[in-house]
Amino acid sequence: MELGHTVLLDVGAMTLEVPYHLPPDMEYLRIVTPALNIADAATHYPKVELVMPGGLLRQLTRSRELFNADIVFLATGGFGLQNVTTGNTLEGEAKRTMVKQAQSVILTADGSKLGRSPSIKENRL
Repeated sequence: MELGHTVLLDVGAMTLEVPYHLPPDMEYLRIVTPALNIADAATHYPKVELVMPGGLLRQLTRSRELFNADIVFLATGGFGLQNVTTGNTLEGEAKRTMVKQAQSVILTADGSKLGRSPSIKENRL
């Protein structure tokens, strides 16, 4: 991540690790996240601007598309070579929006998610 980048951090255990691995002398970085625990972790960096968009996606105003980002760190319920899945429809829509708004996508997942599909109806991104 470079000075002045905007980063989207999805809700998830693996994406929570991202703020903990930022350099201690991090210069300006904008982090956009809907996750309270990620926001809390990011507050330990005085030069990180934290943005927490709230509410539901409004089709009329497309209010979740306020930010373009350099990178999105995406969490997942499961993934394969050609897809990423989540078990929640609203999360799936939010993830699609984040992917669309970012120049680069980094999937944060461990090997236990490979080939895994959520137990409820899956949402392919």
